[in-house]
Amino acid sequence: LGGESVTAAVATARSSGRMLVFGGVPAGYVASAEATAKLLGGAALCDLGNSIGIDLELPTKCPAAELPLDSDPLTSQTGFAIDMVLQVELSKVSRNAHENPVVSKHGPASGWEVRISRQGTAIFLVTLAGHHFEVESGKLAPREEHDTSKYDEIRIVASLVGRTMSVRAERQGSVVTQPKVELNLSPEGQFSPFSGPAWLGRNPAWQDRGTLCRILSFQLSWDGMSMVTP
Repeated sequence: LGGESVTAAVATARSSGRMLVFGGVPAGYVASAEATAKLLGGAALCDLGNSIGIDLELPTKCPAAELPLDSDPLTSQTGFAIDMVLQVELSKVSRNAHENPVVSKHGPASGWEVRISRQGTAIFLVTLAGHHFEVESGKLAPREEHDTSKYDEIRIVASLVGRTMSVRAERQGSVVTQPKVELNLSPEGQFSPFSGPAWLGRNPAWQDRGTLCRILSFQLSWDGMSMVTP
């Protein structure tokens, strides 16, 4: 793809936290060839003109793109945050949002997940004491009249800080700034991690649930790393 490199990194820098990045590694972080291979092991790449994306517009039974995590962000004492940009044909995703994961480490009564609805809202799910809790973003701004592109390009930012979940989704290039939506969880009980892997575009426990999309950029921060939050 034009000789461009694709990098992913699991890094420790400027703090004791961790960060997984796809789509450009920040200064001070070291790209990991091993992490890159794991992340891209089941995914094709797509040429986006001035950048490279992860192409998850593949047959349902193809391998997923696995996040090379060395710990579960849900067990972090300080929480975690996700900041991602994807291209998706909203008219082709399921009417049932639980069938549209875009990043998932979610299983029976456990884990966390970010989903997208046919309306373009983002749903963030975490599991506390074996019970799922969800928060959904506001609706996307409508497309501009001159926008005839095949895809909706959407940025999703989701975070869990302490016991507060929040999520925001916005159309890339829109002048409308979407507010974050928050949900405060009970101070009682422990979060329930999922023992399986974390995948982009597919649920690792229910593998028939998946979203055909292209990931332009992805950032996951946890364990005290400076986090982008909604």
